[in-house]
Amino acid sequence: GSYQGATGASECTDADPGHFATTGATQQTPCAKGSYAATPGLSKCERCEPGTTSGVGSSACSECAAGTYAANPGQGQCVPCPYPLSSERGAVICSFCQKDFYLLQSADPIEIFSSPTDHCKPCPPSAECSDNTALATIGVPAGYWRASPSSAVLTACRDFGGDRAGEARCAGNERGAKQASRRLEEAGSDEYCAPGFKGPECQLCAAENQYLVDGVNCKECAARGAAAGRIAGLVLGLCVACGLAAWAYHMPWRKERIIGSILRFADRSVKY
Repeated sequence: GSYQGATGASECTDADPGHFATTGATQQTPCAKGSYAATPGLSKCERCEPGTTSGVGSSACSECAAGTYAANPGQGQCVPCPYPLSSERGAVICSFCQKDFYLLQSADPIEIFSSPTDHCKPCPPSAECSDNTALATIGVPAGYWRASPSSAVLTACRDFGGDRAGEARCAGNERGAKQASRRLEEAGSDEYCAPGFKGPECQLCAAENQYLVDGVNCKECAARGAAAGRIAGLVLGLCVACGLAAWAYHMPWRKERIIGSILRFADRSVKY
């Protein structure tokens, strides 16, 4: 770990960090790429761990940047991820999809790395796909809805006559999409709806006794008793009207000047 810098020198000098020296050396040697010497006086350099690398004469290794990887120890540089994959810092393999792509289904990282285009698909139109997006965590913007977290088809929510009513009903999930993935799997399509709405395009009111008005408002349905009362009243009114008409028809009013004329006209109308 030391060297004799000059001929006839009485003492040897320890190798500096980032360098090494072997027995009998007259000078120190810098560590090669992918290796390091952390302390003075070392006789050899250590290899960097997978996921890290170093330059010539390094005293420490650095993590690979996001989007690159180092699969083996002692690599002199980090390798860019194959398209369209990406990685976190310090990665030993690229196992998730880069921005504007999503992972179609969960798979072993080695399989994803071997066939990236089979596993990473382009982000659907109008959706948001950041790094490391899976099918279940696709960002659905406000104003859009999808049938389930396993669907890649986004549907624009119609206004149904209201001003931007579709955007108000369909809240989407862009904010914290990844954190919401478990709730999405549990709630299904209703997770994309604003509170109080559910169903396709969030066009159904969550309360059973309400219905949608102007594309964004939920209105109380009439009580069943009140509706039945109105129907019964209408039927009763028709019966009373028919009874009165029959009674009037058989009364001796046909000889009256005004009423008789009306009744005789009604007879002729029915006849023809």
